[in-house]
Parts: sequence; structure tokens; C-alpha cells
Amino acid sequence: CAQGIRVLGLLNQETLVRQDFDVGNEATAADYDAEFASVAGFLAGYFAGRISDWEVWNEPNLAEGAYLSPVRYAHLLTQTAASIRAAAPGAQVLFGGLASAWHDSHDYLQAIYGELDANLGGARPFDVLAVHPYPRKGEGPDPSIYMFAERRQGYATILDKFLATMAEQGDGDKAVWVTEIGWNSARQSRNRPTCFHAVLVQEREQARYLTTMFDILFNEVSLWGQPGTRAVEKVFWYQYMDVGALDPCVYGGAGRLLAKDWWFGLYRGDKITPKPGWCAFVAYPQPCVEVALQ
Repeated sequence: CAQGIRVLGLLNQETLVRQDFDVGNEATAADYDAEFASVAGFLAGYFAGRISDWEVWNEPNLAEGAYLSPVRYAHLLTQTAASIRAAAPGAQVLFGGLASAWHDSHDYLQAIYGELDANLGGARPFDVLAVHPYPRKGEGPDPSIYMFAERRQGYATILDKFLATMAEQGDGDKAVWVTEIGWNSARQSRNRPTCFHAVLVQEREQARYLTTMFDILFNEVSLWGQPGTRAVEKVFWYQYMDVGALDPCVYGGAGRLLAKDWWFGLYRGDKITPKPGWCAFVAYPQPCVEVALQ
């Protein structure tokens, strides 16, 4: 805080010890939501003055992750937002970062609004929409291509459909935060996750795509119907350093999963060796000066 760095608090399935968040029983779900909201309120009060932004869940629409149905998430978000605001008036609540900016995530957002209107009194519990606009295999990793893949549908970028829906629902002035974006630079590694080969990159491509993506997000995404405004307020890079991850290409638990290179970092796995992406990140919006990497 003393250095002017703001912290985004993330509340997800790790916030509670219990892990029955996805149980279909209504009584269990209601009990979970109440406990989750209570702990969220405690944390918001404890960190008041230090953390003023709280993201509720991470990628709730990701089937391979801590998935919550739209009905479940709408109720959890509404109750948790009320608890946070009661404990820390003025705190911002972020809609848990959607796992992509493609149509499955947009469908999820629309379903959330449907539940809010049908069963939660038309509540609008979030202040900021969080989205993770990663590439997908069909379009490849270049943001100058995939971020504009829906122009035929009338959208300048793949974020615009979210902004249009928010405007239709009375949330048209709410900003977007990209709480994850990054590229895995393990393309040349022999230990890469092979099923993601189409979107893997080399280190210098990672740096170039970082700059291109930041330019697009900050300069080409406007609030719906408000040309010249900036819709994207903040962008969070995923992630700090290169790590290993259990092979995401093997499903079903058959056999022992081995770690694969998950090289999204600005630093290599030793935590101290910067990659070209680090220079691009630090220098933005100015060009990277190569000598900074020495």
C-alpha cells in the first residue's frame, strides 16, 4: 500500500475449508452461501482501507474448474456482495472472472441476469465485470486476429457482446477488468502440454502479444453505445513466473499425471530471470528497451 500498489482480493472455493460448493442439495447450497458471505464480510472488514476490490469466485463457468451453475453463482454473488458492502462501504465487487471472452462465457452472463431478474428481485450485485480473454485454438494466439473474430456479428472486439448485454440490463456504465490474460511460452519445449500446441508461443511472441493485447484493450474497447470511452480499466497479467502444471491434456484420472511446462510467467521459474515479456510489461505503453533485459 505504501508503494501505491492496490491489491485485488479473490474469494473462491479456497476461502472456506469445506468443499461442498457444488452439491445440488438446496439446503446445503444455502448454508454454503451464508458461510461464504459471512467470511467474505469478515475479510472485507479486516482489510478495509487496504483492499477495496473483491472478486467473487474465479472462472465460475469453467467446467474443469470450480464450476457453479448460473443459478448457484447468482445467489452466491448477491449474498456475498451484500456482506462485503455492509462490512466495507465503498468496496467494489467484481463478477468472478469469466473463463474466456467467447460465447460460452457470454451465455453464462446472460443466464446470470436471467436468474437475478427471475428470483433475486432484479438485483445487480457487481460493480465491475471481470473477464479472461484467452485465445482459443481455432483462431490461434495472435490477439490482433482473435480479438476481432466476431466482427461479422456486429462486434468490434470479442468483449463487445458482454458490454452490449450489460447495457441492455442497466449496467452499461460498469467497467471491465481483465483479471487474467497471458500466453504459455513453452512452444519449443519438449515438455509442453501438447493439446494446447495451437496457442503456445515463443518468448518473444509472448512479449509482442502482451503489447498488442494491451493496446487493443485500452484503446479499442468502448462502453456499449458510448464511442470514445474506455471500457477496460485494468489488466492483470497471468502470471508472475513460469511454473509446472499437471498435464491438462489428460482427463479422467487415468494413471499418474505428470507436470507440464506452464510458462505464462514474466520471469522464468527461478523467480529472478526476466523474460522479454517482463520488459514489455514494465515499459508499456513505451517500447521495450532491450538493454533492460541484461
